[in-house]
Amino acid sequence: MTSQYRYLMFQLDNRTYALPLESVQRVLRVVDIVPVPDSPPVMEGVINLHGDIVPVFNLRRWFKLPETPIRLNDRLILVQTGETMAAFLVDTVLDILEPPLIEVMRAQKVQIQSKILQGVLEHHGEAVYLCNLEAIPSLDVPEVPPDDLAVLMGDGRDNI
Repeated sequence: MTSQYRYLMFQLDNRTYALPLESVQRVLRVVDIVPVPDSPPVMEGVINLHGDIVPVFNLRRWFKLPETPIRLNDRLILVQTGETMAAFLVDTVLDILEPPLIEVMRAQKVQIQSKILQGVLEHHGEAVYLCNLEAIPSLDVPEVPPDDLAVLMGDGRDNI
């Protein structure tokens, strides 16, 4: 029997996290990220995705993990929450997790001191932290200054 709960697992700093699969649009290789002045500290910048400006959030900052330079093998997880599209910068994308309902219910009962996490599952003897997209601080993007927007849009080609 297939689980009604499906998650995309990813790693940050050798810890495994998971996002609800229904919110994930696609996974991309990391591309040039244009910084945005006066953006929230968790925002790495923006990317051009087929002519749309998409904010990129550094999940290491949300989870207060040590900063690392962006590497070529890092990934961007593109998520849709309501009307908002955003990309999350992560170290590695692992696999799809389909836990039984009872495990998800147990995971949600675990008391965690973070609004961003909704629970912890055990998968192959490892903890998997379930992310709560609705509790993640605003995914709103500050206005991109016209000069930065021109650089980002370049000659009209995507940077993806």
